[in-house]
Amino acid sequence: MKDFLIQEIENLKADGIDFVSIQLDDEPQTIYCSYTYNELKKENILPKSDYKFYKIINGKKKYI
Repeated sequence: MKDFLIQEIENLKADGIDFVSIQLDDEPQTIYCSYTYNELKKENILPKSDYKFYKIINGKKKYI
């Protein structure tokens, strides 16, 4: 799974990934863990949750 996520970050040219709670209705999602590309490459244990890739644009995190 980790190799797949790293490949997706590279393909999307993303800056990182957030592991989030499952979206239910209009409730905001909780971010469990957030990793940059380099942090993810070093990490050994990943949460079993939904995830979103992000880019930093003008100093703000934008999901792609």
